[in-house]
Amino acid sequence: MPEPRLDANFDPYLGDATLKAVIFDLDGTLVDSAAAICANANELMAELGCPPLDVKEAQSYIGHGARRFLEQALAVREGAYDAATFETRMERFYEIYGAAPPDANPPYPGVEEVLRTLHSRDGVALGMCTNKPGVPTKTIIDAYGWTNLFGAVLPGDALAERKPHPLPLLTAVERLGASSAVYIGDSEVDAATAKAAKIPFILFTEGYRKTPVAEIKADAVFSDHADLLAIIDRF
Repeated sequence: MPEPRLDANFDPYLGDATLKAVIFDLDGTLVDSAAAICANANELMAELGCPPLDVKEAQSYIGHGARRFLEQALAVREGAYDAATFETRMERFYEIYGAAPPDANPPYPGVEEVLRTLHSRDGVALGMCTNKPGVPTKTIIDAYGWTNLFGAVLPGDALAERKPHPLPLLTAVERLGASSAVYIGDSEVDAATAKAAKIPFILFTEGYRKTPVAEIKADAVFSDHADLLAIIDRF
């Protein structure tokens, strides 16, 4: 089946009128993955003879997908983006990234309870919309026993567009068959995605955002996943 295309007639709110989609970002929202992504990048940097990244630097590159992450990291390490060598390096980075063990991506406290509570509720369908590539996304979901919790998972390489384009988020809503939705993420990219999709956005403030909370347009904010269920109930 061809992927849906975003056009003037595309309306995600044509599904079951009783079903609400609760859609999550992954990195910086459900799992703290910055250290693992940094380690993956540094394996490649060592092979290239480049100085390693520290976790804070790696975190600053997270949000726009693996390709943009590596472009930024290599531009800093090598002084410029080199199109002639980049694709080979990107392929190697994907190999490292895809083979990395999932246990270096710990869920934030309270995430497990939130996901399982929402999954048990009638009228709620869980989805995921992330710029993380599909292979490491699946590895993490499988490792934590979340595979059956999510009715739709849209990783960064699933469609022709990725966040902040609204297509992945709208596609997740459509695949869940929901009539309404809320999106939960941790960054400016997530906020822009929700705005473009015209879907309410809830910001997790302890993730990988790069600007102050007050400058990110959100319908609600939280710093502890223990508070999230009550917030979701307001939408």
